[in-house]
Amino acid sequence: MANLKDTGYAVGKYLEASDASGIPDIGTNRTNIDLLNFKVATNNAYALYNFKDGMIDAYQTSGGVDAATSTNELYNTAGKYYSGSQAGNYFGNGELGTVTFGASSITQTGDTVAIDTKLTTGSESGGPGGSSYGGKSPAGDRQVPVPNDSAVYEATVTSGGSSISSRSGSSSGGTINADGDMVVLQFDTLTIDASTTLTTKHPCRGMFIYVENNCTINGSLSMNQRGAKADPTASGGSDNAAVNASGLQLPMITSGGSSTLAAATFSGTGNAAVAAVANQSGISGNGTIFTIARSGSAGGAAATGQGGGNVGSAGTTGAAIISTGGGGSGGSTHDNSVSGNPSTTGAGGTGTCFSGGAGGGGTYNNNVNTAYTGGTGSSTGGAGGDGKGNATHYAAGGAGNGGGTGVNNSATWHGPDGTGGLIWLVVGGNLTIGSGGSIDVRGQGLSSSNTGGGASGGGSAMILHAGTFTNNGAINTAKAESRSWPSITVDGGAAGTHTAQVSGPPQYLNATLISNAQTAQTAPTTGRLMIYEEASTGTITLDTDLKGYVSRDGGTTYTQTPLTLDTTYETGKRLVSGSVDISGQPSGTNMKYKIETLNQSVTKVCRLHGASLLWS
Repeated sequence: MANLKDTGYAVGKYLEASDASGIPDIGTNRTNIDLLNFKVATNNAYALYNFKDGMIDAYQTSGGVDAATSTNELYNTAGKYYSGSQAGNYFGNGELGTVTFGASSITQTGDTVAIDTKLTTGSESGGPGGSSYGGKSPAGDRQVPVPNDSAVYEATVTSGGSSISSRSGSSSGGTINADGDMVVLQFDTLTIDASTTLTTKHPCRGMFIYVENNCTINGSLSMNQRGAKADPTASGGSDNAAVNASGLQLPMITSGGSSTLAAATFSGTGNAAVAAVANQSGISGNGTIFTIARSGSAGGAAATGQGGGNVGSAGTTGAAIISTGGGGSGGSTHDNSVSGNPSTTGAGGTGTCFSGGAGGGGTYNNNVNTAYTGGTGSSTGGAGGDGKGNATHYAAGGAGNGGGTGVNNSATWHGPDGTGGLIWLVVGGNLTIGSGGSIDVRGQGLSSSNTGGGASGGGSAMILHAGTFTNNGAINTAKAESRSWPSITVDGGAAGTHTAQVSGPPQYLNATLISNAQTAQTAPTTGRLMIYEEASTGTITLDTDLKGYVSRDGGTTYTQTPLTLDTTYETGKRLVSGSVDISGQPSGTNMKYKIETLNQSVTKVCRLHGASLLWS
């Protein structure tokens, strides 16, 4: 019997040539069947869907892939696809290269930006300098000094317009900016040698340090005394914005993380920080939101009568949402009032996401019938409360930006400068704090006993690392101490900290995906490979960026299958296929396919959603 082909498809007998336009051709039918098989496998979550002379795997599981012979095949469980790419975290652009801050000099290699362009104090050729704000002067048994205050490298602070009059330290009596932008430093590798400190020039909205690879701290990374005088609920920073009500938030991909956040929220920190964190991809059920709360912990409540003073609340710690510490309230010294008319100390201020709370002012009332009230410490990282009393000594101002005035404006009893500031340290490699090394975000205490002013609250340190974390030194968060007569402490709240391991950077690898063998009934001579692929980034060129191969001898021999586009079955997703003669391969019935993704990079990412292999 003659077949349809032999009879010219009945053209001229039962059909005319024009009738063919309404009849689907074999290629179209074949594509539709391929897509139908793929949809069936996908919708029914088949691990592997077998035919008489073929199979289809929609990658609903990884069971159809030979993991032992495949390479760089990263399976996305949520998206049900393979690729050589894997989402990851941003650890900076490494523009400063490899930098070591030494006790006598800086070494810098592999940089595109000179470290000297980021520093105001210290340089590559000149070594470190002294602390520009705070420090050990005036010296005292409870003042919290800038670590290694004579060997300090200070990063330049930009923008800001809220100035203060410094009352202590090398800038004593001078006017200094206290609400500059968050400083951003991006290293490839960072080392801070022993007896050396890296900090900022003066108070600012924080210091954000990215390190692409390893970070070693044998000296100190410090924001002690560098908390900003800034209201996070008001527009500020060079980006002229208020901080989001949820605080400063950085989404990071983490193992086992389940949170979702589309993008970092760093409004109010300044343009540099906003731009830097924008490089971090959002998370969607696969990460953790690391947050420093907009409002910190409460300051110590005011107290009435002799001694008095209340400790500021400690910042929260150990969780993905942390806060700064509150300032301590002032203490009352020699409150020997007559007629039962005691004085009231100044309350401590509440912390912010940029600063610990300022300390409250103390009081001095020695045998007079006057009820003095100490000044309240700032709740926006500003001045400490003023001391009040009837003498020229004893009642001190609280610590803050700047320190509160002493009783009768006696310089001897001015409160010290500084509140605890903010550090973000995000390390793509291993983080090591060596013996004697420290990360310091403490507030500031009073310089000597019998003073009465409250200490300022500590700041916050968010420390994130992709590699290992070894701490043989210290993360200094302890409350700064102050003292009122008779030896009653009036302390600021301890700083809040959090340390966590996060996932590494994105990967862009060339993947080789090899299927498990399927058995043919007889040795085939032709193989047909269909690949369901997606260019999630860039453009994928067939037979250049994506290649397919077929084997009938269990993968010992492969023959490349030229690929052509069949159809786009969803936006951005294509079915591509090709047939190949495999009769020249050693005879066999163990059928395998191999798919290669090549030239993968940040601008070219190919995802594989499924594959089908037919033979005859």
